[in-house]
Amino acid sequence: MEVRVGDAVVSEGRLYRVHAPYDGKVMVSTMQPTFEEGIETLADGVKWVMLQDNDVEYTCGCRNIHFKDIFLQKPRQIAFQLHFDRDKYSRSYYPGARPPVQENIIFENIYIQAPITTLIKAKTPINNIKVINSMLNGSEIFLYDMKEGLHYDTTHILMSGTTFKGDGEQCIVRVSPTRKADLRVIGSVVEGNDFKAVSRNVEVLSSDIEIEQRKSEYEPL
Repeated sequence: MEVRVGDAVVSEGRLYRVHAPYDGKVMVSTMQPTFEEGIETLADGVKWVMLQDNDVEYTCGCRNIHFKDIFLQKPRQIAFQLHFDRDKYSRSYYPGARPPVQENIIFENIYIQAPITTLIKAKTPINNIKVINSMLNGSEIFLYDMKEGLHYDTTHILMSGTTFKGDGEQCIVRVSPTRKADLRVIGSVVEGNDFKAVSRNVEVLSSDIEIEQRKSEYEPL
């Protein structure tokens, strides 16, 4: 198999990772690492480090993460980001392998007190996102893709007890056309003049505020 820095394999019930310079160079591995500890260079030239020899995890998706009581007081482009690496330094999953899925990510009592364009930006597959008892002011949830044929199941988004502040038109959820997402908004409050909520490429299943659903072309990143 072709490997590069950061790639990991399971062999003999142990987890090994390629140990190499961060240059993105691809090597051909023809030998199976089986040593029990430390770092070894095999006869094919690939150097491996043994990472774990019991209770090996085959994927490392984030599950049941709860962000709570956060005051965002500094202007920034993105507040929270869930992403995969894919550069010369590392890649989050081997091409063709089953990618890890992030599960049950909760944001509770999040208060936006400065200009923040994107509250949550996610490139990874994720099953659901919950925004609870939070105050938003012109920030959106943005789901986009890896542009390399990665499969994404539907992401379920719940916004409960949310206060929407600000004036004019605001996009609250935006999704790349290659992904699918649905949205529920319950127990919400609107504070602002002429506030108008917009969603892009999202199926709004239910909402106690009016949300204009629009289609949008893919936006290059």
